[in-house]
Amino acid sequence: MERITPILIEHFDAEPTVTMCAQAVDALEAGSILLLPYLSFKLLAEETQFLTAQAVEPKRKNVSYDWRLQKTKGDSYIGELHQKLQQLLARYANQANILVNSLFPHYTKSIQLARTSYRPVEAFDRTNLSNRKDDRLLHTDAFPASPTQGWRILRVFSNINLNREPRVWRVGENFEKVAARFLPHLKTKNSLVRHLLNSVNITRGLQTNYDAAMLQLHDLMKKDQAYQDDPLNQMIELPAETTWLVFTDQVPHAVISGQFCLEQTFYLPVQAMTYPERSPLKILERLMNKPLV
Repeated sequence: MERITPILIEHFDAEPTVTMCAQAVDALEAGSILLLPYLSFKLLAEETQFLTAQAVEPKRKNVSYDWRLQKTKGDSYIGELHQKLQQLLARYANQANILVNSLFPHYTKSIQLARTSYRPVEAFDRTNLSNRKDDRLLHTDAFPASPTQGWRILRVFSNINLNREPRVWRVGENFEKVAARFLPHLKTKNSLVRHLLNSVNITRGLQTNYDAAMLQLHDLMKKDQAYQDDPLNQMIELPAETTWLVFTDQVPHAVISGQFCLEQTFYLPVQAMTYPERSPLKILERLMNKPLV
């Protein structure tokens, strides 16, 4: 499996060929990062003023946009500047949605557009983080308050750094090898506790056995220094003015450095995949020999 697969698309509203779509979905679902080296998200002249770490509120790393509510939170602006930043994020959400639906037509009927975020803070400089919150450590995405119940987490990233600085990631081995490594350390979580957390709205939905397993994998990976230092992990540079797509619940990744990145999240049910057996859900169910949702 290639860590990076190039896809030669130059516009968010491009019409990829059938062959290109087949190549893209095969590589994506196998756990490759799809790098679109000629696809950049262009800022308007007035939007370059948001290329500052001060765009986000103190102690936050992201500005977040909810397209359903058309609300932005986490930024340091008010009035007209707040509205202009929100318009930027809304435009990115729309462009990323067009891209995903054209590149993966098989997903169109089932995929769900979720949060948009802007990451203006230099990742390398973030300090005083717990292991769980430190994205500079290799992990696969899983969120305590937002169980996916097996749905895939697909993300589109665009590096909008005008100083030509790359976003540097470290990428780990394929998900099945990682899961097999940490599987003996997984513990059974009390289902009554998970139902209680859902009933008092601490979690947005019920944590399934799958969510409990993925949360433990996330934490175990970050705590294991031998895994973090494994020479099989690979450092990669994602250049400025490029876009990339990846299933972040499947590909172990760590953000080592980089500033000024846009990100769009999508959720996809496993049954909508071209190769459902490659999903973390199906891999874990096979390795654990039991259903998890």
